Amino acid sequence: MASYFLGVCSATGLISSPTAISLLEIQASLKARGHELAYAIYSGADVVTARNILAQLFLNSNADFFIGIDDDVGISAQAFLAIVDAGYDCQLAIVPLRQLDLAKFAAQVRAGDDAATAQRNAAPPRALPVGQEYGFFPVERWTTSFYIVARSVYECLKRSNSHRSRISQTTDGRIEHWDFTTPGMTSTAITCPPTMPFSAGFAVQASRSMPIMDPA
Repeated sequence: MASYFLGVCSATGLISSPTAISLLEIQASLKARGHELAYAIYSGADVVTARNILAQLFLNSNADFFIGIDDDVGISAQAFLAIVDAGYDCQLAIVPLRQLDLAKFAAQVRAGDDAATAQRNAAPPRALPVGQEYGFFPVERWTTSFYIVARSVYECLKRSNSHRSRISQTTDGRIEHWDFTTPGMTSTAITCPPTMPFSAGFAVQASRSMPIMDPA
C-alpha cells in the first residue's frame, strides 16, 4: 500500500470549511484503501516559502506521494480518487481563480482586520464541484492549489539543476529547503525542465476536473 504526506499551506494558520471537509474526506478515502497518511499545516512564512517547506517535510518523511492543498480549496472525494486512480507521477486539479472583492476588502481593513485576514474574508473559498467528467492533459508547469506528486518527481527536480537548496528565515527560525515552488502571475507554480517530464519517464498531467470558467 502507498503512503501519502498531505501539506496544507495557510497564510493565517486557519483553513476554510471546504478545505476542512476535504481533509476529512481524503483521510477517509485513503484509510478505506489501506493507505497511510501523515499531514502538516504551515503558516510561518510567505506562501511560496511555506509550500517549499512542506515539500521538504515530505522529503524528510518516508511517504511515497505528496498532496498539496491550499487553505481555501475544497475537493470532493470523487475528484480526489479520480486523480489518485489516474496513476500519474505528477497531477493537479484545475480550480477556479479566487476573486478578491476590493470593496469588501477595504471594509474589512477599516473594521480593523489585518491585511491577511481582510483578504481571506473578502475572497470566498474555491471548491471543485461534484459530478464532473474527468479527463487529463499534459502540462510542463503546474500551479499549486491542489496537486499530488510522487517522491521520484521531486528527486528528479533536485538532480535537474533547475532548482536549488536555500535557507529561509521564517517565524520558526532558519529552515533549509529546496526552491521547487516559484512565484507566478496568479499563483505560485512549479516549472519542469523542458526535457524532464517525458525523457525521464514522467507523465506530468493535470486533471480537467471542472470546466474552464468564462471570466466574463
